[in-house]
Amino acid sequence: MMRIPPPLPPLSTEGASAATLDSGRRGVSNLPSWMTKTTPTSALDGAQSGDDTRKRNLYTDSQDIDQPQTRKPRLEMDGAGISMAQIRAENEAEDAAYTKLEITNDDILNPTALFPPLLHHEVPTVRAFVKEQIIKYLGEEEPTMIDFVMSHLQSPESNERSTGALLDELSLVLETDSQLFVVDLFRLLLSQYNR
Repeated sequence: MMRIPPPLPPLSTEGASAATLDSGRRGVSNLPSWMTKTTPTSALDGAQSGDDTRKRNLYTDSQDIDQPQTRKPRLEMDGAGISMAQIRAENEAEDAAYTKLEITNDDILNPTALFPPLLHHEVPTVRAFVKEQIIKYLGEEEPTMIDFVMSHLQSPESNERSTGALLDELSLVLETDSQLFVVDLFRLLLSQYNR
């Protein structure tokens, strides 16, 4: 047989102030009732009737209620009189000009031109492109040639990443198609780098 516990004794409100008693409202706030007590309407009526002390207590002393908000002065850079908006506009125009920079095939095939850096996470994509191009030009996959091109692109020395050096090596095998291969590879790396 299961025993049922005895009922709880009624709550005693003796000795508790009226401010700490439970309001009986649930779901409104998880704070005690004395913290959520609303202001009596008589206090609000006094604030509306021109009582500035009540108004001042609602705001911090640093805020001036009667004064309208003013704009902060414009920042001047190095006394040149250039605003931040002008600097931003100049930078955006410079960035737009750089992205619209047209690179010609002659620029790419210049012996001193360098391939854009090959990003680590783009290596599989570039390897697949090189493999596809080698199959297109030679008719079969040539693993040593693919490895040679990839090692050329991943070389830590910048002078070893020149388009002219790769063009010289590939022209022995690909002949006239080597220029088209180098240009396409350069444009792929440039698009990957500019993302």
